[in-house]
Amino acid sequence: MNRFISALVAGTAALTLTGCFGSSSDVSVPDVPEPDFFIAAGPSASAEAAQAFDEIQNNQIIEFGCGWFEINTDLAFSDINGVTIRGCGKDETVLSFADSPSGNGILVQNAEGILIQGITVVDTPDDGIRVENSDGVTMRDVRSIWSGLQETITADNYTTAIQVDCPAYGETPVYETDPVGSGKYGLYPTDSRNVLMEDSESIGAWDAGIYIGQSEDIILRNNRAAFNVAGIEIENTNRADAYNNISECNTAGLMVFNLPGRPFYGDQVRVFDNVLRNNNTQNFAESGFITLLPRGIGLMVMALDQVEVRNNTIEGNDAVGTIVISHELLAAAGETAGMNDLQLNPWPDALHIFDNIYNNNGDDPVIEGDGRDSDILMGLIIDLNDDQGGAHIIWDGFIDVLDSDCDAPTEVDSFDERGKPQYRNDPDPACRFNAYKFDETTEERIKPDFWICVEDNNTFDTAQDAPVFLNLNSSQQQGAADNDASPHDCATEFGGTLPLLPAADPAYFVPNS
Repeated sequence: MNRFISALVAGTAALTLTGCFGSSSDVSVPDVPEPDFFIAAGPSASAEAAQAFDEIQNNQIIEFGCGWFEINTDLAFSDINGVTIRGCGKDETVLSFADSPSGNGILVQNAEGILIQGITVVDTPDDGIRVENSDGVTMRDVRSIWSGLQETITADNYTTAIQVDCPAYGETPVYETDPVGSGKYGLYPTDSRNVLMEDSESIGAWDAGIYIGQSEDIILRNNRAAFNVAGIEIENTNRADAYNNISECNTAGLMVFNLPGRPFYGDQVRVFDNVLRNNNTQNFAESGFITLLPRGIGLMVMALDQVEVRNNTIEGNDAVGTIVISHELLAAAGETAGMNDLQLNPWPDALHIFDNIYNNNGDDPVIEGDGRDSDILMGLIIDLNDDQGGAHIIWDGFIDVLDSDCDAPTEVDSFDERGKPQYRNDPDPACRFNAYKFDETTEERIKPDFWICVEDNNTFDTAQDAPVFLNLNSSQQQGAADNDASPHDCATEFGGTLPLLPAADPAYFVPNS
């Protein structure tokens, strides 16, 4: 059994190769078919790869051999189904796009059933590996990386240069991202369904290293993100699980949020068994919402409902371990789009934080002082909490009140089991409907169903200057003290807490055996 086949069998032992889609609970070991296109490292590799991507047909396989490949064009196809793109492993098959004039590394669009496995892409002008509007997407054992300022990745050093460590807290990193040379996204499935990304890595993106957006039924597991602005982003996505990931040395480790003006708005995201540590890299984003992120964030949840955060280790993040914010806070910082989008619920509801370990967070929140957008948000956070600095957990404290004059919208895709409108490219309503959050008789918020629950079974390192909890806007909370987390101990306050969310269960694509 050769090196590639060994790697593929090991990586797919938890999946059934049915030739179509299989349940995530199925288990078998596949046979490995011969490739339809084989590309060896060498001077003709770029032309051969471009030809293979141009000629690929349904249910075919493109295989790259082991070694260093210099690719001078983007590799893309669309409207082709059942395709496998594979290499010897992300440490063995390395595709450099440093001489490509523009574009992504690998781009797949409008496909059903895609497997990308065992490849590293280096120095892509735009995104590393991007899949758009596709169903049944598996990315396994892949890496996207950009050369750091200290060392350009080349044919002579790639075996070591693609291995980038995040040092212990307080130590100086050996790798520093080149903000001019980096691309926007590393591994980037978007507008897609039934996505599995596992055993993969992204380093050096100026937006998100590992991103999933406007998508449904997602699993992100056993991945690593380092030295990106955002390590892992889950944006406007329904039914996603992120577990057993490591996100370190980014500006922010992991982000779960809804942005305005998207085709739909996500909910039901589980974040568990992850390590989010030492995310203190200065923000080097070029544009967009991501420029607002202050350095030093472990986990951020913004304006996305039904999020479960459990059994994570969150440590060494200088500003905050977990920050829970709304678009109302962004509006206070001058970003008003979220409050103007009447389809979007700007506040996070039904957030459940329990069984996590928090160590050494919030001790050094910094305003960089060089006019970055992140200075605006960090300055506002510090101002709202009366110069108290950071904390293990920060909540912006903004909540909505019942709009009794706004009836349920009549032109809407559907309502979920909680009564929340599920917009999908529907006409804008005349007002923001929120009666589903409130008791019809008392007009009080239904708790804990539409509340933020921070249970007392989290473990906090108290041998630090920063507090466990900060409420940035305590005046809304009927006089609760800034550091008073007791209104969020739902089991004690309400006699019960939020139910566990169901596991994501995407239907994986697997190739024909």
